[in-house]
Amino acid sequence: AGGQLLFYGKGGPFLIGPEQEYWDTVLLVQHASSAKFLSFANNEAYLAIAGHRTAALIDSRLLPIEEKRK
Repeated sequence: AGGQLLFYGKGGPFLIGPEQEYWDTVLLVQHASSAKFLSFANNEAYLAIAGHRTAALIDSRLLPIEEKRK
């Protein structure tokens, strides 16, 4: 879908946030648009392996954001 991986790193406990949450891995991916991401997320080839992604992660979040322009 043309997404670009901007950051991949090891997570850990929050400095500020819920004590019960721990992120083992952090990814920041940029997509051209929400529509492009949804096209990827609903792709049959991706959905066929999505169970492996879910099983491999302790926890996950999806937070769509847009760059704030000055």
